[in-house]
Amino acid sequence: MRKQSDSTFTRQESTYMIHLTKNKHENSNMYNKDYKSDREKSLSFIESLEYSLHINKSHIKYKHMFGCYVVRYRKRAFAIFFQGSLFIKPINESVLSKLKKMRLKTWDNVVEQQFNTNVNFSSYYCLCDNFTFLNCQHLKIIREILLSFDNTLEAREINGFVNIDTRLYQKLKAEGISSIAILKKTGAIETYLKLYLRNRNISKKVLWKLEGAIRGCHYELITLKDRENLIIKFETLLLAHYHRKINFDSNIRDEF
Repeated sequence: MRKQSDSTFTRQESTYMIHLTKNKHENSNMYNKDYKSDREKSLSFIESLEYSLHINKSHIKYKHMFGCYVVRYRKRAFAIFFQGSLFIKPINESVLSKLKKMRLKTWDNVVEQQFNTNVNFSSYYCLCDNFTFLNCQHLKIIREILLSFDNTLEAREINGFVNIDTRLYQKLKAEGISSIAILKKTGAIETYLKLYLRNRNISKKVLWKLEGAIRGCHYELITLKDRENLIIKFETLLLAHYHRKINFDSNIRDEF
């Protein structure tokens, strides 16, 4: 992503924002809450970032979850669309300070009071009540967030993994697997066993994702036959683990 000073925008970017402003009222029906869904707003938001900040589109994704659309950059969430409103996550003190100076409402102020959701996005600030376009001030804040993501160690680490999102990466890191090299050395099945022993409700899809990360391909490309073989090997390893545990417990009892 191209870096710029906080106060400078190219003529192309300025023209784009002026164009959006001029056509805001002409195209107001497009942004009606009942007409334009949060999904469409997410797409419009991503297009704005791609055009104005020259974001690589492959690095920015959106996903429907918890009744809203979550937008991620390099697999890290930073924006949410809910009921037409755009919420931004202040990922550092600098961004948080700017959002507070703008006297923006938080997720709790806007959403929890009206909808009583069970999802905690309390750290997010409402940048736009009814998103239509990004102005200069919005772009400055979002650019700072994305540049910060680019520069973090975690962003560089996780970028080496295929199929691995931030949440799964944190779980892997807790097991001492912080790089693709360590994952390859440990193996997908043994790594999955570590995760399974912590949470027995973990999806089998995680096993495909780990195998795909080692192969360097998307997990959906793992064939059905390969998936069955992975499950058989995992179940064998799991039985061996429990067998060792039973023997270990038995030896301890014998000592007493």
